[in-house]
Amino acid sequence: ILDGSSGGSGAPREQHPVGQDIGVCVDIIDLGERLEVFPRQPKRLSRKVAFVFMTGKKNAEGDLFELSKEYTFSKSEKGNLRKDLGAWRGEPITDAEVDAGMPLKAFLNKPAQLSISGKQARNGNVYSNITGIAPLMPMLLPHVPKLPDYTRAEFWQKRKQEYADAAAEYKRQQAVQHLGASSTQLPSAPVATLT
Repeated sequence: ILDGSSGGSGAPREQHPVGQDIGVCVDIIDLGERLEVFPRQPKRLSRKVAFVFMTGKKNAEGDLFELSKEYTFSKSEKGNLRKDLGAWRGEPITDAEVDAGMPLKAFLNKPAQLSISGKQARNGNVYSNITGIAPLMPMLLPHVPKLPDYTRAEFWQKRKQEYADAAAEYKRQQAVQHLGASSTQLPSAPVATLT
């Protein structure tokens, strides 16, 4: 969960102020499959989706901050995507809605009350982290920021490509392992001899 301006470069960037703020969802991005590695668990591929928000706050250079939160694209009631979307609209998402195919685009351009904190990465840099999403109270609607036209940052295409490359390599390795295991189980072909 990174400030979209970080670009994944590892270089420290100015971060969005922490606390409560009104944000607008300006983009929902299908990131494709990501290879996930957790301690003491087998590697797995999970489809990812990112929600991008803007609050109208600007950094020292005058650029608008972008905040994002990445989710596993899961229908599970325990999944963070379903929990956050339910919290955002103010009521849980039902199994019936999931079965009917609830479109994520319904949340595009929708305002939300965001809880923002700083999160320290392994490299020591601190990134803006969306820790909570809630519906906007009607009295706050006049304070929704007026935002300029949004253009998706190049960062997202790079991230999608990184995920795709890692997923393709994992699938290639899995196929090689599967073929290797299959070949050891096949009976050897009879050797032809000339008489």
